[in-house]
Amino acid sequence: MRDACKDLPNVAVTRFSGLVVRHAMDIGAGVIVRGLRSGLDFEYEFDMAFMNRRLSLRLTCSAS
Repeated sequence: MRDACKDLPNVAVTRFSGLVVRHAMDIGAGVIVRGLRSGLDFEYEFDMAFMNRRLSLRLTCSAS
């Protein structure tokens, strides 16, 4: 991931423990991007994005 994003100055690839929303807020992120490996991941990621938005209305959550 770091190599794929190295030319994107506004993208950070980080490692953390705990809630992704808390980490995003701690580093000042405005967007969370998560990947989908297959169609089966969609429902799980949709639910996660919903909960992340409920925890922080400042964040945009996207899965692709």
